[in-house]
Parts: sequence; structure tokens; C-alpha cells
Amino acid sequence: MKNNGMGTHRTPMRDFVVEVERPSSAELAAYTRAERYRMLRANTEAHRTQLEHWLEMQDLGSEVGDMRAGTGFNLIFVECTPHVAEQLVLAPGVIDVLPVAE
Repeated sequence: MKNNGMGTHRTPMRDFVVEVERPSSAELAAYTRAERYRMLRANTEAHRTQLEHWLEMQDLGSEVGDMRAGTGFNLIFVECTPHVAEQLVLAPGVIDVLPVAE
């Protein structure tokens, strides 16, 4: 975890849900249910990978503890500092970032 030049002081990490873009219903209409499922899962995983790269490019990777795709399509769970959560709204493909209720 990054100490930001503040000695041993560490910013606590929290859990956030990141909503990412997904294909529209019209785009998915031509596919079978199984195909739609695969496409939506692949879309979420692609956004997760893109988000990991973006975080590293922004030098924020050290403030992220964990990142995993949620069970719902277009949701990614991120354990990170509040600072990173504020920045995530600027990442490509991100619609919203919300704290997970404790």
C-alpha cells in the first residue's frame, strides 16, 4: 500500500462497486440467452482488465487491494482507498462508483 510520503500513515481501504458500460439490449437481442450471457461476462472481464491497466497508468495501483467482477453484469468490486474511488469515475467505460454498504 502506498504511504504517500506520510511515514507510516496509511489510508484505509474500503469496498466500492464500479458500474461499467455494457452492450445495449438492442445489440444483444439477436443472440441466444447463452450467447448473451457469455458476451456480458466477457464485457465485464474486459472492463476489469482495462481498469487494471488504467489504474497502473495513473499510478494508483498501489492504492488498490483487490478487484473482481461481480455476479451481476457490468459490476466490478474494488477494494481501494477513497482517493482511488474518486478517480475511478474518470476511467474509460465507468458509469458510476458507489461505496458498498457496511
